[in-house]
Amino acid sequence: MNVVTYTFTTTTVKTNVGDLSLAYTAGTSVTDGTNTAASKTITSASSPAFTDGAAPVIKTITYQDVDLDGKIDRIIFDYSETVTASSVLRANDLVFGNVGSFTGAAFGANATDLITGAVTSTDVDLGTEATAVITNDTSSLLAVSTQNLFSLADGVPNTNTTLGNQSQATYVDGAAPAVVSTTFYDAMGSDGKLDLIGVIWSENISAVANGSADWALTSAANFAGIVEGTVECNSGSAAADECDYGFTTTTVKTNVGDLSLAYTAGTSVTDGTNTAASKTITSASSPAFTDSAAPVIVTTSPASAATDVALDASMVITFSEAMTQASVTGAITRLPSFTLGAAGWTSGDTVLTYAAHDAFAGMQIYTITLAGTIASAAAGDGNLAAGPVANPFSFTTVAAGGGGGGGGGGLPASVMVLSPNGGESWAGLSSKNITWSSTSTTITKVKIYYSLDRGVNFPYTIATNENNDGTYSWTVPNVPSSTVKIKVEGHDESGVFVASDISDADFTITYTTPPPPGAETPPSAENPAGLVAGDLFKSPLSTTVYYFGSDNKRHIFPNEKTYKSWYPDWSNVKSVTAEELRAIPLGKNVTVRPGTVLVKIDTNPKVYAVEPNGLLRWIPTETRIKTLYGGNWATKIIDVPLAFWGDYFFGSDISTDTHPTGALVQYSGTTDVYYIQGAEKRKVTAAGFTANNFRSENILAIPTTLSYANGADITGAEEMLMKIY
Repeated sequence: MNVVTYTFTTTTVKTNVGDLSLAYTAGTSVTDGTNTAASKTITSASSPAFTDGAAPVIKTITYQDVDLDGKIDRIIFDYSETVTASSVLRANDLVFGNVGSFTGAAFGANATDLITGAVTSTDVDLGTEATAVITNDTSSLLAVSTQNLFSLADGVPNTNTTLGNQSQATYVDGAAPAVVSTTFYDAMGSDGKLDLIGVIWSENISAVANGSADWALTSAANFAGIVEGTVECNSGSAAADECDYGFTTTTVKTNVGDLSLAYTAGTSVTDGTNTAASKTITSASSPAFTDSAAPVIVTTSPASAATDVALDASMVITFSEAMTQASVTGAITRLPSFTLGAAGWTSGDTVLTYAAHDAFAGMQIYTITLAGTIASAAAGDGNLAAGPVANPFSFTTVAAGGGGGGGGGGLPASVMVLSPNGGESWAGLSSKNITWSSTSTTITKVKIYYSLDRGVNFPYTIATNENNDGTYSWTVPNVPSSTVKIKVEGHDESGVFVASDISDADFTITYTTPPPPGAETPPSAENPAGLVAGDLFKSPLSTTVYYFGSDNKRHIFPNEKTYKSWYPDWSNVKSVTAEELRAIPLGKNVTVRPGTVLVKIDTNPKVYAVEPNGLLRWIPTETRIKTLYGGNWATKIIDVPLAFWGDYFFGSDISTDTHPTGALVQYSGTTDVYYIQGAEKRKVTAAGFTANNFRSENILAIPTTLSYANGADITGAEEMLMKIY
C-alpha cells in the first residue's frame, strides 16, 4: 500500500474535524502509467472519511478565585476537542507540579492529587484552596500532567501529556484582585489619631481614583470628623500591589471594631479586565483590620502642669486603646515616691484609675513616668509611644497642714471619714449619720459630698459650711448603687481648703419603694385647685407652665426646651384660675432632665452634661463629646437663658470616657437599654422604661469599649429618676 503524507502548517489548534475538507486532483497510476485518479474532496462525512489521529490537547488553563479571598480555588481546562467527561472526572487523573508561582500553596506539593472533590465537566474545583497569595499571574510555571489513560470522543487514548512553560496551553487569569490585608497606622507623629490605612491586594491593580467614589469609611463612631484623604497605588514608595488610604481624624482611636472601610473598583493591571468586587472590611471580616497604631496617653488627671491639686485627688490615665493590664504593673514611676494602691480599669481597659493611693504631700511637685514597655492588648501592636500627653507629666499639689487619708495610709490625716467608710448598706430615704474625725484646730468648717463612681468624681453636694463637729444627719438619697463613697473636706474660718478624706471602700445604697400616691389633695388655702404632686398646670392668662411639687409649691418651666426635655407634648397641662395660681407659693425652677440634652449659655462656648438636681459637668474636649454622644452631638445642645443659669450648680469636669448619671445608653447591635448611674449601668425593663417616662429618642448608641459595672435593674417607677426640681 502506498501512503502519501500531506504536510501543512496551521496557526490554530484543531477544534473540530468536521470543519476540515481536503480537495485533490490528478494522480496517474504507477502500475500502468495511464490510469488517472479522479478529482475528489474528502470531508469527515465523505467516503472515505477523515480519521482523527490527533490526540486532544489543553488549549487554555484558567484559574479563578471564586470566593474573592486572594487564593486560587478553581482551575478550568479548555480542550481542543470534545472530551468524554466520565473519563477525566476521576481522582488521580490530573496532577500539578512546578508550582513556583504558588509557593506555599496547599496544592503546591509536586505530584499531589488535586481532584479530591466533585467536579463538573472540565471545571475542576480544587479540594483545598491555596494558602498563599497570588504573586505572579502570568508566570505559566504551573505544570499539568494527565495520568492514567483516558479516552476521548474519538476513542484515541491520550497518555501522560505534560504541559509546562513551553506547552501549547495558554494560561488565563480569571481571578479578580482581592484585598489580602488591611492595616491602619498612626503615622503622623504618634498623636493617637489614625491617619493611614494600607491595603494589600492579591495582584497589581491600576490606579484607583481618589475620593469617596471608590473608598468610604463607615460605622466610624469613634472616628467622627474624618476628612476624605487620597488613595495612592503603584506610585511613590508604595509597593506595587499596595494602596494607602490617607485621612485625618480629630478623634483618638479607642476601638478598631468601630471602623469599616468600603471600596469599589480596582482593575487588575495584569490582564486589564478583571475588576475587584465591592467589599466592606471590618474587624470581623476576612481579611480583618490589623492594628499597627501604637497606644498613646490621651489624657491624665491631674493634667500635666496642673497646680493646686487636691491631696486626695485620684490619678486617672486614659489610653488611646485597650491595654494589657499586666504590663502596667510596676511600670509607673513616681517621684517623689508614693504608694499607688489598687488599680481600677474601666471603659474596656482604656482608663486606669488610682483612687486609693497615699495622700499627696502639700506644695509638692510630683512627676509620673510610664515605661515604654506598657503594651496594647492588640495582637502584634507596638508598646506605648509618645503621644498628645507628655510622658513623664508633672503636677503641683495645694498647700496643706496635713494630707487626706484617701483610704491608702501615708501621711497623717487632718480629716478622716469614720462612717460610712466602706461595706455599709444604707436604705434610700433613711436617716443616717455621716461621721468623721479631725486632728486639726485650723479646720472649723466642712463640706460633704458623695460619689456614685467609686470616688472618681464627687459631683453631689450633701452639705456646705457645716460645723466641724464630727457628725451630720443625712437623708440618704433613694438612688440604688453599690459604688458609693463619701468625701469630707475641711476648711479654715476663711473658707480655705486644708485637708480632706474619702471612704476607704465602697458602700451600698438600696432602693426603698415609696408609699403609693394618695388621693387628690383637697383644696386648701395654699392649693385651692386641689392639685396632686406631678400635675402640670397653667393659667389662661399666660403661656407659662408649672409643675406642682410634693412640697405644695409651683415650679416654673423656664422655656419650651426645658419642658420638652421632660414631656413630649402639652396634652396633660391642666388649667387653673389666676386666683388659684397666685395662691400657690412659688418654688424652685425646673431644670433640664438629665440624659436628654446638653446645655450652654450663648455667652460661653462651654458645653455641659446635666445630672440630677441640676448638676452641670463640663465636657472639656470635642473628642470626648463625640465619644459619649456621637457625631451629631451638636444637635443635642440647647441654650439656657442667662436669667435661669443660677438654677444650676457645677460639679467636676467629665475627664474620662464615662457617661454622666442620667444617660440612657444602648450598645450597638443590641436591644437592652441601660440607665447610667455613677460607675454602674442599670438595665431598664420595658415596664421601668414606661413607668419613668423615658423616651427612645434620648437613647445613645455606644461602642462596647465603654464598660460599666452592672447595677440593679430598673423595673418600675423610681422617684429619683423623675425628680424634676
